[in-house]
Amino acid sequence: MKLEILTYKKYKGIVTSSDYIRWASFLLEENDSIELAKLATMNKNANLFEVEELFQKVLSEINLKMPSVQEAIYGYISCLEKEILQNSQSPILVANKICQIAYSEGLEKKQAEWYEISEWIDRLEYDSEFQLSKEEVENKIRDFVLTKD
Repeated sequence: MKLEILTYKKYKGIVTSSDYIRWASFLLEENDSIELAKLATMNKNANLFEVEELFQKVLSEINLKMPSVQEAIYGYISCLEKEILQNSQSPILVANKICQIAYSEGLEKKQAEWYEISEWIDRLEYDSEFQLSKEEVENKIRDFVLTKD
């Protein structure tokens, strides 16, 4: 798990001890840190306050800085876009998540970017006369992510 995702979850108040532990396990492959190893091996049901305290020690020990909320939001969206290309989840579900984040965070540029896709998804679900199949919409989502920016 990337730090941006963890920061976004913390910002939204949905972070769990398991998220911190997963992040530490991911980072342990690249860093040799005693505190990081402790965090990575904690019980996933550990007290969130204890986990967050150890997390702060890890950040200090490996000289990492928490991204800003804005960086976390855009970083999380970027990770979601990569998920679409990796086919780890349904492109429609991930695209919906991106659209929801863009809307809830007031990201007008992202909302505009994803507007057409949002419309395709809505029409696929609610418009019986919509001409595209689910697979075609999924392919259009993948193509969009591949060609954007």
